[in-house]
Amino acid sequence: MDTSLLNIVNGDNGFLLDFTKVDDKIIIEGEFQNLIIGLPYVSHWQMGTIYKKQQTQSGGSQTIEGILMLKDLELSYSDSGYFDVQVRPLYTVQEPSHYVCTCTDLGTNSAMLGKISIDSGLFLIPILAKNDEVNILITNDSYLPSTFSSITWLGELNIRGK
Repeated sequence: MDTSLLNIVNGDNGFLLDFTKVDDKIIIEGEFQNLIIGLPYVSHWQMGTIYKKQQTQSGGSQTIEGILMLKDLELSYSDSGYFDVQVRPLYTVQEPSHYVCTCTDLGTNSAMLGKISIDSGLFLIPILAKNDEVNILITNDSYLPSTFSSITWLGELNIRGK
């Protein structure tokens, strides 16, 4: 195994630890009781197109025809430490916007100095685009976890012909 890619994290405060490899042993200076050891990886989640739907009389659902302008997304996360949301408008030369969540709420216990925050909450993301003219990508390229439970959106629907 290539240990140059290995991450060793102090489980008590969430910080990366320095280590050396001698033969088949990994040496960490200090005393630690709670270590997290693993290889870093990048996780991506590409959102599908958001549509406004309504329930039909038969119990199914159908998409409401019209122009849906998305204003904001509210992403509900739990037991997370970091993630990045990229909002990329389609059909323009505009650069994508990045919104980074470090999962730290100022004024709470999660914002203590000397400790990485693993927290739950809501993250508000401005979209300001038509629903089918934007790509939304959530990425985590850190050693910290990220878990998502739901997304709610706020927008304005203009029904055609009205």
